[in-house]
This record gives sequence, C-alpha cells and structure tokens, in this order.
Amino acid sequence: MPEKNKIYHSRIFDILADSGGEIGLSEFVRAALYRPGLGYYAKAQTTRIGGEGADFYTAESMKENVFGALMESAAQSILMQSRGAAEAAKAAETVEIGSEGGRTMIAGARAVGIGEDIAISPGSLAVSNELLDAQPFDRFEFSEGAWRKTFLKIRRVQSGARRGCAVEKILRPAAPEERGILEKYFGRCQTEGFCIDFSFDALELLKKIVAQNRSGLSIFSDYFRTAGELAAFPGGTARTYKSHACGSDIFEDAGSRDITYSPCSDVFLDAALECGAARAECMGQEEFFMRYAQGEIRRIVEIPDPLDRRKRELCQLLNPDMMGRVFRVLAIY
Repeated sequence: MPEKNKIYHSRIFDILADSGGEIGLSEFVRAALYRPGLGYYAKAQTTRIGGEGADFYTAESMKENVFGALMESAAQSILMQSRGAAEAAKAAETVEIGSEGGRTMIAGARAVGIGEDIAISPGSLAVSNELLDAQPFDRFEFSEGAWRKTFLKIRRVQSGARRGCAVEKILRPAAPEERGILEKYFGRCQTEGFCIDFSFDALELLKKIVAQNRSGLSIFSDYFRTAGELAAFPGGTARTYKSHACGSDIFEDAGSRDITYSPCSDVFLDAALECGAARAECMGQEEFFMRYAQGEIRRIVEIPDPLDRRKRELCQLLNPDMMGRVFRVLAIY
C-alpha cells in the first residue's frame, strides 16, 4: 500500500493532489467513499448492494427481509429479558442508522443515512447493518519499535500520453491517543511491519450512539473481529469490493469500489461500557439469532412449503459457511 511505481487515474486523486501536503489514509478513504458527486456512496446512480450488476451482498439485500424479521425478534427478546415485558413495550422509537435510500429492515423504523445527524431518544432501539466498517479508517504500522501512522503524499505525474497520480507512503509517529489503543489491544502485533487498520471515526460514532441511547438497546451487525483474530492479518484487513470480487489495492478505481476493513470488537465492547452501558456482548450472527430470535426462526421453519424463499434466506443467514459466522452482532444495553 500503495503499489510501487503504480500510477492511479481518478478525479479523486486529482483533487487530493491539488490540496498539497500529506494526508492520512482516512482522508483518502473519506474522499473515495463520500466526496459529493465522486465518492462511492455519494453517487446516486451506483448499484452497490444485491445480485447481478451490484458489488456485494449484505444480509439486508435479501428479498424476503428475513434478516430484518430476525433482528426485530431478537431485539424484542433482549428487551424483555433485560427490562421485562411491560417496559420492553415502551421503547421510545426504533432507529436504523446507516440506512440507504430511506429503506429500513424493521417496518416503521426511522431511517438515518450515513453521514446524517444522529439524534436518538434515550430508551430507543437503534439498529445498524455494516455501519462501522463503512467509516473512514487509518492504517498503523509497527516500525522501528513503535506504532506509526500511515500518511500519503499524492503528486501528479505523466504516464505516456496520460496524466495520473503517484502515491507515496510516509510513516509518522502515532498520536498518544492512537498509540494508547494500539498498545492496549494489539500488543501481540508489535512486530516489524505489522499493520492494523483501525477507525477512530467508527469508535466515536459508536460512543455517540450509545451515549444518546441511554437505557436503550443498540445493535450493530458487522465484520467484527477480536484483537486476537486480527493478529493473524499482518498486512491489515483493508480491502475493496467490486462486482462481488474482493481486491487488496484500495487506491484502484477510487470512487468506483467499496472500501472497507474489519472493526475490532474488543475496543468497541470496552467503549460501550465506558459510555455507561450495563452490558455489551458480541457474538456470531448464527449464535445471536439462535439465542435471541428463536420465535421467528420457529415460525419460518414451520412454514409448510419446503421451497419457501424465507427458509432459504434463513439458511443463508445462519449457516456458518455462509453468513452465520462471517458476520457478528454487537448488542449494547
């Protein structure tokens, strides 16, 4: 990162080159995903989620919305177990954060798009799907005995008849707050050249949601990994998705590919408790729904038609070899 001697061509690089100086990797990711008119999520015409012609699947992209039904069932179960039936029925509102196009997985939920102002009444049900891994992230590399932050120097170059941009990686000492997180959670990763991709934007977003939703339930479904698991990825977890293919060069076709990473669940669990939550837990999607959405699972399993599409979706969501283990759910209440 970036590929040596490679020339990149995109309007986003032209704009970043014009700004001059060094930028953090998160600034590049922010521009590539959200810059108005150019970023991947800022293009109204982009078909991002779904089957043919899209770039990736999510649990919400399935047509029968079994994921939404399971999530609603699980939320009600958690609220009843933690509050009792009477109090569970008094949830202030249901809010889906990170919703695209105003669509929500739970009927009647208030949709809050990525980047929109978040205002949640205490005691609400707040849900999200792949919200935290859609936030800009930075790369930290352990080099010469210390954690260092990746910065980029982008400059215009001529490549034959075409103009493009070259990207140079520069390492600077991590800030004290950044170093504190890295040393606390990633001590086993302190070997020369080891890279950690981490989003302080996502961490602050989670803190904001939990702080606002006092005495409520906040559920995040995402590509969570523990700090121990991330220790198995010395090159970091940053990746792209385009036409259902995963790529490793996050600078390629900037603005035309999704860029993501795997959030560290340990950091978010501790942050939730520090924000005043009574309980925070993270588990695989299969375990979460089997534990908390048994009623909805039973209802779908008992559908007489063996070819019912809801049964097929349920299998995809729970099967450990499909979505059941890849995705994990963080519940805070």
